[in-house]
Amino acid sequence: RMRSWIRTAVLGVAMLATVGCVGLSSVKMSSADRAQTKTITVRADGKMPEEMFYHGMGQSVAGAFGAIGGAVGAAMAGDPKAQIIATMKSNNISLPSIVQAEFVNAMQAQNEFRLAGDGMAADAEMVLFINTYGLGQSTGFSGLYPLLNVSASLRKPDGTVVWQRTDYVTPHNKENDEVHAFSDFIEQPEVLRGIWAKAAGIVSRMLVKELSPQP
Repeated sequence: RMRSWIRTAVLGVAMLATVGCVGLSSVKMSSADRAQTKTITVRADGKMPEEMFYHGMGQSVAGAFGAIGGAVGAAMAGDPKAQIIATMKSNNISLPSIVQAEFVNAMQAQNEFRLAGDGMAADAEMVLFINTYGLGQSTGFSGLYPLLNVSASLRKPDGTVVWQRTDYVTPHNKENDEVHAFSDFIEQPEVLRGIWAKAAGIVSRMLVKELSPQP
């Protein structure tokens, strides 16, 4: 039991280091910029991270056997990631589009800023960047949860950043409660689309909450 607890703690620290330590630095919005910003547009940067994070059962089992097992686990991580990426591509699952849609939903629910339609002039543009994405476990032998790190940068037409924030969700977030076996994502691509939407929704609500005036 102690070894299991230690493995879980180490997994959590490693995941936090991977997911939580990247992204754009925070910029608070001044009262003057807030007063001048009434209408915004939302756009997701289409560039995906070069590497997808993945830590599944194979890596946990391999990790239990020391350095040799760790090398085996690293080799085993390649194929699952390739399968997930291929499934997303063949089923038109665009994570940037999902993040943009969920952020728009969160903005509409917040109702502080007016969202400008396509081609309409706006006071500022919210640009979303995906810093990290992947699948991981909450414990060494659980199913897989989504993890996602997103930066949101609100910019004036001249490029000046008036607000900026990075937030993330890991398998340890309370709201992130949908877990699946790896085979579910490959055999049922809509499940994969759904868990990305779930993670994107959680992160978007966190970011939009930070965008609201703080008491």
